[in-house]
Amino acid sequence: MHPLITPILIGLFFAGMICQSQTITIIHEDRNYYNTVEQKGSYYQGKPVGKWLDVSNDSIIYKEYYYDSLGVPCNTWRLFYPDGKLRKEFQFIESRVAKYTRYSLNSDKQIELSSSRGIYENVLKKVNDLEERMFITEGRRREVIYNEGMGHSREYGTKWVMDYYKVMDWFIEEATDSLFSGNLDLWHEDGRHWKRYTFEAGRVKYISDIQDWKRNLVEQDEYDSGKLLKKTFYNTDGTIKRIKTF
Repeated sequence: MHPLITPILIGLFFAGMICQSQTITIIHEDRNYYNTVEQKGSYYQGKPVGKWLDVSNDSIIYKEYYYDSLGVPCNTWRLFYPDGKLRKEFQFIESRVAKYTRYSLNSDKQIELSSSRGIYENVLKKVNDLEERMFITEGRRREVIYNEGMGHSREYGTKWVMDYYKVMDWFIEEATDSLFSGNLDLWHEDGRHWKRYTFEAGRVKYISDIQDWKRNLVEQDEYDSGKLLKKTFYNTDGTIKRIKTF
């Protein structure tokens, strides 16, 4: 079962009711987030149907999700940060998640996993567990106190507890170890596209993007099983300047 589906199924004993709204408690490792949400949606013959919303006690939408007439997950499910910004999306095709996208606190894409065959449950669970670890450690407000001469200075701001690029490596390892078939796109912290990995039957290919500060593509490096095959250089208007093969 999809990890996001379990809490939704609480209350299905209201089989005789067409509409049912319920309040549940969501427990996270960081209990400052998502303490209580109210689920708003409809049941038909004991099954959730149509559009559902999980709304926090301060009226911010935590989750938006959909079911078809048979109670099967469909369309695109969205999970939001506590401030209402989009955090991640699950795009369903024929009841299976075909695309999984994770967004930063600044609304930039960070991770996107996609497969025309659908992402298998074991892969999706591992990826989603990693994303939860990102969520509970990123963007925390910290106060840094350091000596400056005879006194003390304070510095405020948000800082990652885990190394961003180490986390990206973990996503690559999970996709590789689970024999995932499909694409994995990764972005830099500043929102520039970084790499696209293609996984197929244990074989790993990837394309690394190099962009300038305006996010214009400057160079693409193509690898197969760790070997550099091709470099493609681009003009500022996006046209190819030259190609070098190895």
